[in-house]
Amino acid sequence: MPRGASGRVVVEIEPELKGRLHATLALERRTLKEWFVEQASDYVASRSVFANLSEDERVARTGAARRRR
Repeated sequence: MPRGASGRVVVEIEPELKGRLHATLALERRTLKEWFVEQASDYVASRSVFANLSEDERVARTGAARRRR
């Protein structure tokens, strides 16, 4: 898949899985974006050279604060 600098993520999944995911998230009153950002952040943090840093230290070193706003 092409990778650009827009901040958008496009992933093709089976329509049935997409429907189940949206339904499950709706029950939790969460958006797909909220869920994805949380999952992706946790995944990267757990495997990153920054894994042992606090959230504030990671933000300071990566500029993540700008992207979260």
